[in-house]
Amino acid sequence: MNDYLDSVSTKIYYQHTEAHDWTYMPDSVTRRMQTVNSNYDTDTWGLQTALAKTLGRHDLSAGFNASTSKTQRPFSQSPIPSVYSEIMQPEADSRSYTLGGFVQDKINFDLDSHNFAVIPGVRVVHQSTKPENLSDLAANSSVLSESSVANLYGKNSDTQVLPSLTFQYDLTPRLMTYLQYQRGAQFPNASQLYGSWNLGSSYAGSQQYALIGNTDLKTETSDNLEWGLKGEVTEGITLRTALFYNSYKNFIAYTRYTRANNPGQFTNVPSNIYTIYQAENRDKAYIYGGEISTKFNFGTWFEQVDGLSATLALGYSEGKSKSSYSGDKYVDLDSVAPMKAIVGVAWDDPAKRYGTALTATFVKGKQATATNRESYSNSGSAITDASSDYMRVPGYGMLDWTAYWQVAKNVRLNGGVYNLTDRKYWDYLSSRNIETGTNQDANDKALAVMPGRTWQLGVNVDF
Repeated sequence: MNDYLDSVSTKIYYQHTEAHDWTYMPDSVTRRMQTVNSNYDTDTWGLQTALAKTLGRHDLSAGFNASTSKTQRPFSQSPIPSVYSEIMQPEADSRSYTLGGFVQDKINFDLDSHNFAVIPGVRVVHQSTKPENLSDLAANSSVLSESSVANLYGKNSDTQVLPSLTFQYDLTPRLMTYLQYQRGAQFPNASQLYGSWNLGSSYAGSQQYALIGNTDLKTETSDNLEWGLKGEVTEGITLRTALFYNSYKNFIAYTRYTRANNPGQFTNVPSNIYTIYQAENRDKAYIYGGEISTKFNFGTWFEQVDGLSATLALGYSEGKSKSSYSGDKYVDLDSVAPMKAIVGVAWDDPAKRYGTALTATFVKGKQATATNRESYSNSGSAITDASSDYMRVPGYGMLDWTAYWQVAKNVRLNGGVYNLTDRKYWDYLSSRNIETGTNQDANDKALAVMPGRTWQLGVNVDF
């Protein structure tokens, strides 16, 4: 490009998203039917710039990004409810600003005709979020005022410095091994900061409870270590494998407080609220595991079947978490998915005009470990072990068939039949907290069954 830079790329973008929820339900007081409309609208403006320059053995890169996002939660009930059946807006409107920048240096070496690289880098990210239109949360509430909401919800901002270090070594010109460390961060989102459920309601007298956000939340951070291989083992066989260990601090979860045991938490909470569940940096956790995937292109060895390929993949991970509650211990992290294997056979026209694939997915059964963290009383006593059990989500095998056809240069048809054998199964991540002791639990289990055989047909048009 010039003596100072080899390449520069800049992107300016705008994105608008909307999510609409429409519920037809009985009024909590009159029992007459009503409609509840809740939207989640986001407008994001941003700028991204990346620079690159090679100086001898150094491949230098740097970048900068800036964005602002405005989140709005339009909410309405029809017909207009009484103060006793008013449902409050589930989250305050908010605006966030993000600034970030990074620098990285890939330092290349020649070790006995094998490429070796050391890649240090650092990224700095700042995010600031503040609520807007707080009066909307208190609208039509007989117990909640704008000033009390303003005392609950304020500005949240943080800056994170995220270093990284990677070592790369080319075993062959097409196969590389690497060892990598990265520091990660996840800023609190608007729902965790300004979410609010039931805070302005008054229909349950002094036994009311509510869920509230927390603008004093810290950023979730992680330290991630990974070793892996990726590339072509030999002509026609590609491989990607990794082993990883990730540790996390300041996990955000909801803590239960009662007015009797924790009066200091209720300073800005309406007097009729007896129990609150508040977002807090409650847990620390770690996750470890590994994954391997490989693809065989049979046309490399047999010209007659050019386009025929097979894919094998296996993923396994385990994790444990521990809360800050007195007496707690590490227990299995229920959000870690069970072991999964994928076996697939595909055929693609060499010109990529059409193709088809048959894919089998196998998921191991798993049972989540119940804890008393969500019901812990915060009265000063040690947390006890849970006496309830979650259902063991059974493992399953499922077969999918998919196909595509490139009708024209910019038009592609794709479709498939999923769960070809109409297998009855449950998804672990959405069913892991179902218990087994009551008739209602049995109903919940029946309702959680995933869809049977389904069909899909789509058209992609590129402009």
